[in-house]
Amino acid sequence: MIEQLYLNFSIPAWIIFLICWILVAIAIFFYTRTLPPLSQKRRVVLITARAINFIILLSLIFQPVIHYMIQKTEKPTLALLFDNSGSMKINELYGLRGDSLNYALNRLKRGWNNDSVIIRPYRFAENLHLMEKDSLDFTGTRTNISTAMTLILDSLLNYNIRSVLLLSDGIFNEGANPLMKAMKSPVPVFTVTVGDTLPKKDVEVAGVRFNPVVYAGDSMTVTVNLSQTGFTPTNALVRIRGDAGQTVAKTVLLPPSGFQKSVEFTLTPQTAGDFSYRVEIESLPGEMTSSNNHQQFILRVLKNKYRLFLISGQPSFDQRILIHILKQLPNIEMTVLTENRQGRFYEPAFQQLKPDSQDVFIFLGYPTRISDKNYLSAVLASIQKNDIPLFCMVNENTYLANLAPIEDIIPVTLKSRLSRTENSLVRITPGGLLHPATRLQDESQNRSQLWHELPPVTDFGRDLELHKTSSVLVTREAATEEDQVPLLMAASGKDNKSLLLAVSGFGNWHFLLQDDPARETFFRSLIDRGIRWLVSREDLQRIHIKPQRQVYQLGELVEFSGQVFDEFYREVNDAIVNVVIQGDSFQIEDVIPNQGGYYAYRTASIPSGVYEYKIKATSRERLLGEVRGKFAVEQLALEWQETVANISLMKQLAGHTGGKHWRIREFLKNTHQFQFAEQTQLLAHELVIWNSYYWLIAIITLLAIEWFFRKRWGLL
Repeated sequence: MIEQLYLNFSIPAWIIFLICWILVAIAIFFYTRTLPPLSQKRRVVLITARAINFIILLSLIFQPVIHYMIQKTEKPTLALLFDNSGSMKINELYGLRGDSLNYALNRLKRGWNNDSVIIRPYRFAENLHLMEKDSLDFTGTRTNISTAMTLILDSLLNYNIRSVLLLSDGIFNEGANPLMKAMKSPVPVFTVTVGDTLPKKDVEVAGVRFNPVVYAGDSMTVTVNLSQTGFTPTNALVRIRGDAGQTVAKTVLLPPSGFQKSVEFTLTPQTAGDFSYRVEIESLPGEMTSSNNHQQFILRVLKNKYRLFLISGQPSFDQRILIHILKQLPNIEMTVLTENRQGRFYEPAFQQLKPDSQDVFIFLGYPTRISDKNYLSAVLASIQKNDIPLFCMVNENTYLANLAPIEDIIPVTLKSRLSRTENSLVRITPGGLLHPATRLQDESQNRSQLWHELPPVTDFGRDLELHKTSSVLVTREAATEEDQVPLLMAASGKDNKSLLLAVSGFGNWHFLLQDDPARETFFRSLIDRGIRWLVSREDLQRIHIKPQRQVYQLGELVEFSGQVFDEFYREVNDAIVNVVIQGDSFQIEDVIPNQGGYYAYRTASIPSGVYEYKIKATSRERLLGEVRGKFAVEQLALEWQETVANISLMKQLAGHTGGKHWRIREFLKNTHQFQFAEQTQLLAHELVIWNSYYWLIAIITLLAIEWFFRKRWGLL
């Protein structure tokens, strides 16, 4: 029904009215005398056509707009929020919690006349969904009430929403506190609490704390938090079982009901790799459920000992200091060869040493001009074939031309010459402050000052030519940027990494600073971090696609995502990426979709268990690489961590929003108390009429009519 209607112009209406009378007067004056003379009726026809045309043109010039108000009556809308999470499967005295919700849903659908109220039923767990069927399955793995409250209010903006009815046990384990969201609600929130508020007999693994990365052979502590309700303190067996066969167990006295207790276990993994562990506590008689009696975690075990091969061009003070430092590093197994004047080695057993079995090489003034070419070729072939990283420390004895087989690995080209400069001070570059090999202290200013105050060295970097992919970490101290000489460089490309240090006398960085507490660990830290960066393979991995988490709940989406890079670490946007997920009795092979260079894959059909995954990427039938790992899928446990209905939260949600709270039985008896009023709205509309092509048609028609009659009646 239209309540108001009026016309508006861009100028005051009285001016429009005055101009209209003037235009009508002009039209009358124009046809006052005609040749030949016309009758009164014919002159009225022509005056009317001319006047109407004038008025239409005038009106369009001043942009007329029609404003009108429409009265609209809307039915009230009631939003129903049903908890569809796994905690609704908790078995209580009168059956499952979810049975009460299904009964309430059917009762509400029958109890209200759909002609007088619009009912919008939703189910929620980790997300919110409109209910297409009048049933609930309680398969949600998490409960996020705050997100449900936010989404329901946003989705019903176009409805006459009068209230929100929340039916839940009030237990949330994801998202913000729903009370903070509800306090901003423009409509009252009525709450119905489902579930028992008395603790049930239950024992659970409440949490596991551990360091996710450990070195093989090192002992680590795993802290298991246990809690129980409803039992008197009693003994229970707690164990940790690993998929590599290691098991540790303890008999633990459980804490009093309602309290937690921490139990520490010691694990000592012996081999490198990703391993799954399962924490378990035995079930007790009368326990409500055993679903929360276990938790899984995945541990990454790294190599504890790295086999390091140090080859020196000759005995030197630098060599003695370097060997002394390397012996202090706990994760290094070191082999040393020292070249003699015949190009052989002082150590008699060098022929039995296998270069292929090493994890990292250090060349100190090696190779020289007289180095044994057969042995050198075997070492360089091993570096190239097995992608063994290299730390090259050049001095006056180094003959760079002998490194030709690995030129694409080291940071400098073979065109480089070694030019000696005495008493050089060094400084770290901005890139060096951030590089893992030279990031020695937390404060960047302290790091810069530390490098600047080091004892002088002899450098050989003036005529070095760098590869384009090399990074300069340390330079000679110079007055200008143009005078800088690279002294420590890093290269990372293809499948290998290398460092090159172009100085001799670096032994003084340790020997002369031994009595300085602030700097005595400098050189040891530099060598340690440099070796760790070299042997780390993470930043060489071309496939950066992995699971979002290591442990998922049953029914959750298992998500893989990431990018693929080529041998020069450029993004690959056209790769074909295959994933294989395999467990004891389950396997998936699929293709990960390409989303413009970002690869993402999701699946929710994986049963509980421990799974290995393999991701392989190819481009134009060329293998880019493979990556492997592990993840675990746990049986529903998060929803069973808390089993007592949170009636306090449900009351607060209702109280702070002007709603009301009931227990489920009370609510089913009082549904008639809900009274909803229709909402009447006045909706303002405006109709812009001046830009319509119909007016052009009208003007042309009137002009044609006037012209037609003028010709017919013989007017000049």
